[in-house]
Amino acid sequence: MKKLVYCTVVIALIGLTGAHSLEAQGVRGVMDWIMKMSGPGLRGWGVSVWLPVGEAAGEPAGEPPARLRGSIAWRDSGSSDDAVSPAGSQINITTYQATLEFPLRAPVDWLKVGVGVGIARHDFGGDADEFTKMSLPFYAYFGIPITPWLDGVLELGAHYFMPFDFTDFAPLTVDVARDGFGELAPWIVLGLDFVVP
Repeated sequence: MKKLVYCTVVIALIGLTGAHSLEAQGVRGVMDWIMKMSGPGLRGWGVSVWLPVGEAAGEPAGEPPARLRGSIAWRDSGSSDDAVSPAGSQINITTYQATLEFPLRAPVDWLKVGVGVGIARHDFGGDADEFTKMSLPFYAYFGIPITPWLDGVLELGAHYFMPFDFTDFAPLTVDVARDGFGELAPWIVLGLDFVVP
């Protein structure tokens, strides 16, 4: 019997990050590198729904061999971010994301683990001129059952963005990659999976 599951998530996104070289300066060098990676910090919330793909027969704990997840998230940079100028400016983002997730065998029975990959559309706005940018999200997720119908979930991953155009975020000045490799934006999601029979 297939189950519909939805997940209400609280999202903490660790900024938009660019490719920076790491100089051999010990712990201080690593901390400086991490701080340089941070573009505008974003926070917000979202909702997602996943549906099983394929038959669950033979999989541990009834997990399907794969699942398709659709998500929408709303985030903003706040008004005190040093990566955005002039001071007090705010960037808003609405994200629509589709991913395919693959559960993996966990080392212990009480833990659910898996990986996901997909495509996302981000609508930027706020004090910046509105524009849309696509990204490729990839992540690992970890779930801990709280009750038979509720799991606590942690997702760790990133969005890969092609380089931003020089007109993106106008009239604001935002610290993002405008050429080269593009942006790798790490993100963390904390949430709850509710199983609906």
